[in-house]
Amino acid sequence: MRKQQQGYVLLVLMTLVLSAGAGIFVTSVGKSIVERKAAGDRKVLGQLKNVKQRLLTYAATHPEIYSDTTQVPGPGYLPCPTQEEKAKAAGSCSGQVASGWLPRKIGNGRDVSFEAEGLDWHRVWFVLDTRFAIQTNTTGCGSLTRGADGRCTPLNTAVDADRIKLNGRKGYVALLIYAGGALSGQNRSSAVPDIADYLDGVNADEDVDYEFSTRGEDSDSAFNDIVLPVTKSEWDKIIAARVKQSATDDPADWCKSGAPDWFARNEWNTNGKDICN
Repeated sequence: MRKQQQGYVLLVLMTLVLSAGAGIFVTSVGKSIVERKAAGDRKVLGQLKNVKQRLLTYAATHPEIYSDTTQVPGPGYLPCPTQEEKAKAAGSCSGQVASGWLPRKIGNGRDVSFEAEGLDWHRVWFVLDTRFAIQTNTTGCGSLTRGADGRCTPLNTAVDADRIKLNGRKGYVALLIYAGGALSGQNRSSAVPDIADYLDGVNADEDVDYEFSTRGEDSDSAFNDIVLPVTKSEWDKIIAARVKQSATDDPADWCKSGAPDWFARNEWNTNGKDICN
């Protein structure tokens, strides 16, 4: 098992190195207002990319993070959004799609941080397909089975990410949205946040159709949201690689009798081929 852990650590490090460019920002001293705004947007986007990588790393290392529990959960799950000032991920999220502030940490003493350094925490929103949540209700799981731990199974590459729409397209596990400055009519002083006081246009009514956009309805629309998606294909790539690494490092433990329950029951495959064959 040590060999398996070492192999996966290498995988995570490679992923982080490949995403390192997300932290490179462009300065804009002496530029026009439009250019300064564009540079500011790039800085926000860079921070959101860093957060996105932390979320995917958390999802991939789920079994290691929770290795001290009786039933170790499989990889792929993400924290629930929060609507509390505590900044801790909600213990569970309900409905097909959940939204709220991006949690800065998770509970149970886990040393995990999703902090977006340099950004106002209250303006970073997180939208999540609850089938990929660390815990949800029966409605959230839909056609998947809700386990005793509140997670949906089997969570694998066959799950069709068809709930969240961005610019009319499907295929998204989650969205990170940075709310720009408050527009006319938006009040951000409430302890329990209302999405309409932060996000703009169609992004403000996600409870209706789960449709989101990277732009206003027309050129005259007041709109200043910055949206960064977590696509299902990105999730597939890192989670399938994580599972495949486990099977490759120690097939006697992972691909035969006695394999961890989450590995045996989730029908892991890449391109339609069973990872263990």
